[in-house]
Amino acid sequence: MNPDRELSLRWLDRIPPVALETTSLKDRAFLGDRAFDLSRIAQKGYPILPGSIVSAQMLSDFWQSQRWQEPLFAELLSSSLSLNVDDPSQLQAISSTIRRAILAAELPSGWVSDLAEIVRSESVTTAIVHPSLSVPSRLGKGTQVRLNELLDSQIAGVRPEDLTLALKRVWAELFRARSLFCWQRDGIALSDIRLAVVVQPLPEAIASGSLEVRGLRADIQATPGLEFISNRKEVIPDLYRVDLQTGEIRGRCRELLVEMSPSFAEASASEGEEKLPIAAISAALELARQLRADLGENFKLEWVLLGSTSGMPNALTSASSIYIVHVYPLGANGMEIPLEPNRPTVSAANAPTAILRGVAASGGQAIAPARTLAQLRNSGTGRSSPYILVASKLDPDAFPLLQNAAGLVAEWGGLTSHAAIFARELGIPAVVGVVGATDRIKSGEWLHLDGDRGEVHLNAIASPVTQSSVPPSSTSERPNLATQLWVNLSQPSAIDRVAALPVDGVGLIRSELMVREVLEGQPIERWLETDRSSQLVDRLAEALQKFTRAFAPRAVFYRTFDGGVRGRTADSALAVRGTLSYQIDPTLFDLELAAMARVRQAGGANLQLLLPFVRTVEEFEFCRQRVEAAGSSSSVWIALEVPSAIFLLPDYLRAGVGGIAIGSNDLTQLMLAAHRDDRAIADRFDARHPAVMRAIQQAIEMAREAGIPCSICGDAPARYPELVDALVRWGITAISVSPDAVESTARAIARSEKRLLLDAARSIPGMS
Repeated sequence: MNPDRELSLRWLDRIPPVALETTSLKDRAFLGDRAFDLSRIAQKGYPILPGSIVSAQMLSDFWQSQRWQEPLFAELLSSSLSLNVDDPSQLQAISSTIRRAILAAELPSGWVSDLAEIVRSESVTTAIVHPSLSVPSRLGKGTQVRLNELLDSQIAGVRPEDLTLALKRVWAELFRARSLFCWQRDGIALSDIRLAVVVQPLPEAIASGSLEVRGLRADIQATPGLEFISNRKEVIPDLYRVDLQTGEIRGRCRELLVEMSPSFAEASASEGEEKLPIAAISAALELARQLRADLGENFKLEWVLLGSTSGMPNALTSASSIYIVHVYPLGANGMEIPLEPNRPTVSAANAPTAILRGVAASGGQAIAPARTLAQLRNSGTGRSSPYILVASKLDPDAFPLLQNAAGLVAEWGGLTSHAAIFARELGIPAVVGVVGATDRIKSGEWLHLDGDRGEVHLNAIASPVTQSSVPPSSTSERPNLATQLWVNLSQPSAIDRVAALPVDGVGLIRSELMVREVLEGQPIERWLETDRSSQLVDRLAEALQKFTRAFAPRAVFYRTFDGGVRGRTADSALAVRGTLSYQIDPTLFDLELAAMARVRQAGGANLQLLLPFVRTVEEFEFCRQRVEAAGSSSSVWIALEVPSAIFLLPDYLRAGVGGIAIGSNDLTQLMLAAHRDDRAIADRFDARHPAVMRAIQQAIEMAREAGIPCSICGDAPARYPELVDALVRWGITAISVSPDAVESTARAIARSEKRLLLDAARSIPGMS
């Protein structure tokens, strides 16, 4: 290999560990995120698919070596290209011109032979060519991940001309119309982008897929050959659900996928055909157990199984092995995070003495002293400086203390607990389900809280730091989708940041979370006193007006208080709560209706009412009568959370229900008898369970038949993006998610709707 290009062509697994540890941000940018992550994991002894890195410097050298006919091209990579992204014709024309020029250009002399050395083995006939992108860190992790997903990989032959074409095609991905749109929208100059390329030779592949680990559950997706890696957006993989601790395969879940969408049955292989030998599942699980030590409890990898089968069912030859193609930890909502992000660090002399682990409930990093609930309530200590709130269980009355917190550690709670939801809205890291936290952590002790990996590092001495994983607000226009995309939001203080997101409205304001900010931490019972009730109406109306004005004319759904009688917190999901509490004592409910009526009279016609946790038709009728008397809403929706409501939906429709919002969190825990806040049973709390999916499907289809809208506002679509396809296919009206999941959900909806259109087109005679 030409020595002038030794730093531009590097073997993934041969970069010395010291070189990786001391790599500057500038040098890392020339490797790109994918290449850097793979190199790091290889140095830890994990089996990555061997290959080479074509650094971003080679793209720069290639560009400078060309004699471009267009004057624009000469300085293109070092420029801030300004385009009118609102003109699709101009965007497509510029994109096509640049990409054609790249594909027609010749590589400098000697480069082709250097590329051929990467795949010189006679036994290899195929290579995969991946983009490895690096964009400015100021964009935040969420945006970095989204932009990395823009660029497609290429499968190529190993002839020099095949590799050359694949390399140029990956480079040309930078200038696709959708890429140019995103660079312009996010304010990224082309000079700030670095694109390296990872080239990995592929021997015979038995299967490929992904392995996602969450806690003690592993989901393995598999397709024959290279289908998953080469065409992930179209192929329908098999899904295997496995207990990571016992190795028990709880089901090969093609049946689940078929129930979610009948078209999956047609796309899947014939019944009984295994895409992944059982022996390979065992090998993948062993790899997952080892990776937990380095990546934490939540991570995902893409893999390829190389070699051959032995001819016996579910058996492999000794030469068959699983290799990692890509790997990354996952944040609280399934968001990819960098393998080695710029984390707050502690010195070796003050290294943490212990690490506590729990559920990664809200992403980000924080280093600050610990404060207990009692300390904050009694003395207010720490309100003027960052602190990490440590509690056994965080009741809604304590939520205002999170407003000033740098992070949250709780012994009780899960990913869908209200404390976790509140932390995600505030954009602060949170780890819940941390056993023994209040006993192990002393008040005033410095902690390093890692909300991406679900870790609490004790005795971390460093300067206060908070790094949120919530992506910055997007100013892009709302996608042109048939399925509406809404956002769940409860904090008036977050409105300015969220209102610019590309959403069609607010699908859920959780009043019990909103009022904690509105009432300045005072118990709601005090505000229900006769002489203060008018003040409560004033404050509620003022807060709701902020939502309606910021999102007008988009719909805003306010879910009335879902607590116990007179605002007291319900002891459990099965206690007196929701509309039953209104029947027992309607005082608070009537005041909420009065506030809503005032907002609507002031021009907030986009404000709509959503009733929580409705157990009976009689409860709904009681509430509807009071709503009509108060003039609070043009229609009354119910949150479908109690399973019995599905069977009684025709009765609810006759009683005047205007729409239903599926609350997947409560519905799942009641369907499966798995408490949403109990870590010990977290692996049983799964909205993808066939019973839950059948219930959701039935509710959506019944609503469609009745001609009323149906939304879903729980955490399931964001936590399990694969469910979006089924929801869209069944006819869901709207999907409402947390702010940090808006952009990923929009992409999932767009893919699902595109697939529906393709299926419809193929069903037309002569169009297949």
